[in-house]
Amino acid sequence: MKRPYFVSLFPYEDIDVRGNLSDLMQKVGRNTGNLLFTCALHRIVRTEAYASGYSFDPKEVAERHDGIIVSAANWLSSSFDMTPLVELIEQTQLPVIIVGIGAQSPNASVIPKLTESTERLVRIASDTSATISVRGDFSAHVLERYGIKNVRVTGCPSLLWHYGAPISVEKKTSIPKKLTLHSTRHDLGFLRQQHTPEHRLNLHLYRVAIRQKHDLVLQSETPDMAAIIGDTVTEAMTRELYEVYGGLEHEIVAKFLSQNGKLFFGVEQWVSYLSQRDFVVGTRIHGCVASILAGTPTLLIAHDSRTEEMAVTLGVPFIRVSDIDIDRGIDWQVLYEMCDVGVFERKYPNYLSGFSEFFKENGLVSNLGAGTSMR
Repeated sequence: MKRPYFVSLFPYEDIDVRGNLSDLMQKVGRNTGNLLFTCALHRIVRTEAYASGYSFDPKEVAERHDGIIVSAANWLSSSFDMTPLVELIEQTQLPVIIVGIGAQSPNASVIPKLTESTERLVRIASDTSATISVRGDFSAHVLERYGIKNVRVTGCPSLLWHYGAPISVEKKTSIPKKLTLHSTRHDLGFLRQQHTPEHRLNLHLYRVAIRQKHDLVLQSETPDMAAIIGDTVTEAMTRELYEVYGGLEHEIVAKFLSQNGKLFFGVEQWVSYLSQRDFVVGTRIHGCVASILAGTPTLLIAHDSRTEEMAVTLGVPFIRVSDIDIDRGIDWQVLYEMCDVGVFERKYPNYLSGFSEFFKENGLVSNLGAGTSMR
């Protein structure tokens, strides 16, 4: 496949944050973490012609391209309706290669019931490509339960950002002083679920960040982001910030976010910032991946099957929500000492070889090895 059409976001290298926040978030699929795997995949696959998007003319794509590459996410779930996209793909009658699809489930004992459209998509890919790239063993197990066995566990392509160059994660200090946190919040429904351990932990991370004045990287939290870039903060947003940050006055929250809130619409800028930090902790898997790309120690607090599965596959050091008692407080020094930076380097060679084999067996030419050493 030399002229694939990418079903993905546009691989923005950087976006001017002075624009309207709603438009900015639309460009990154409502989560800046999507930039990591989107940009890495576009970097690594060598093509003769380039085009991408989720909406396209099937006839035009069929005439100009020889296949479709789908940059996937956690779509193996019971809630992801892909009908319009799948109908467009079917009309092209082109072979389909799926990269990095993952399962979304409360835990690894629950096999999600796929939506009809998602099942159609994975069956098309199974029938027209050598293998489907999945994020981990659980995702492979889900597809196997649906009778799809031509699967290769690769993980997410995010770590290919450096073209497969060696990456060294090192503890540069014995006591981390420059700490960066990240947490997970997507909509107002988050505040109605505070009774679960996962949501209590996520909420605690926002509140401890503002109390202890740690930097906080934001990926999908639009009220916080609006405060950072000076966009309109609506009354509803103000109420949400009041609840999230423990009832502090809006002026205090806005000042904290302007000084310590971090927002990146470019992978290079994100990685560059994290390279100057001592330790990165939180519940965002791609927030931790960005830290690894920067060579900075990181610890994921896995809060669902999706994040834990990816951590295991990619070699991201992690603990579970159940390992933390927020009522007793979080000791960052203890977490730093728990962080085994060797986990990633032990798994990275297998990660690279897995993607190398996947590209070869699916007839894709890659740029693996085109980068320089990160050591």
